[in-house]
Amino acid sequence: MGFYDAFKDVINIAQKADNIELYKRLLDLSAQALDLQDENLRLKEENKELKKKKDLESLIIRHRDSYITLKDDATELLYCSHCYDSDQKLIQLQCDYEGGSYICPHCKTGGFIAINGKRPAIKTFDDGIASYLSFDPYNR
Repeated sequence: MGFYDAFKDVINIAQKADNIELYKRLLDLSAQALDLQDENLRLKEENKELKKKKDLESLIIRHRDSYITLKDDATELLYCSHCYDSDQKLIQLQCDYEGGSYICPHCKTGGFIAINGKRPAIKTFDDGIASYLSFDPYNR
């Protein structure tokens, strides 16, 4: 027999005893117990979400440029650091390796990519026009 069933039994006994004041107080206590149960479920869900965020944070590899990657990601996908920092969302960057650029489909943060071995080295737009004009995506 659970808490709720036991409480229902006590309320029925109070009702049969014809004690209106006791019956009202038990109903108030019942409502408070239900509120506490709802709050407990909400807090458990919030705790679960916070644990997920903490676990994700431990997987993040931050880079000097405007992207992040995940540890143990064999595909080495690039994610937008701005979107992660502001909204805690992993938004995959759209990379044009042939054209030498990338852009976030969500916030439109962009930059240029040069391929150096396995992982792209990224040159961002905010370095100024001189670095933009002198940047060689093919490392010549």
